[in-house]
Amino acid sequence: MKKPIVLIFLTLLFGNSSASSFGWNEALLASMKLQEDYAYERTVDSYMRLFRRDVWTRYRNDEFELQDKRVETVEIMKDRVDNLDLNSEFLVNTEFRFLEYDFEKSEYPLIALNEDSIIRIEHVAHRSHHVSTYGLPTSFDLSFTNTDIIGAIPMKQDVAREFLISRRDSRGNVNRALSVALYFKLIDFHENDNRFDAEITRVDIFHGPLRDRGSVIKSFRTEKRG
Repeated sequence: MKKPIVLIFLTLLFGNSSASSFGWNEALLASMKLQEDYAYERTVDSYMRLFRRDVWTRYRNDEFELQDKRVETVEIMKDRVDNLDLNSEFLVNTEFRFLEYDFEKSEYPLIALNEDSIIRIEHVAHRSHHVSTYGLPTSFDLSFTNTDIIGAIPMKQDVAREFLISRRDSRGNVNRALSVALYFKLIDFHENDNRFDAEITRVDIFHGPLRDRGSVIKSFRTEKRG
């Protein structure tokens, strides 16, 4: 059973602007594109209710006009799917946590991703009964094939001490959350559990949490082949 790490602040985009933010909308389009012979007609009403609300409201009781709008909406869906470049690099923002300092190795170990982890991309409907995706998935999961590229954060002892002090509040509590920009490329999609396989291309770990992330203190990259 893969343990989910829930992605937070999906609307925030940090890091390399050349990468595309991967939120729920992008995940929906990517899931369609990665399914061979995707049946657009099966989800066109759901898509129309969610993304063309005014059209659905106006024509839902007129089956002739509605059918015309279905044909029109399918073309819109196909166009948006075609415009999604699966060869591009995507970006999600999440948080890892650093553990107690390892004095023997001079590093901070991380609670990060492993081969059993997922990052969950959620629509607001996943947590609210007042919002609906009308039959479309409320969440998508990302699992990664190469989480072994993520290691610890090497840091000399005097620097590590100052780093810990900078994360301590007036009551002595240490905020061990670290903001992470995770870059990846999609490989495959599994319709049965709405899960993507992806390959990490780069991980940037920042000094602070998401809302006050500061500078990059460690990066991990996939070695280029060839």
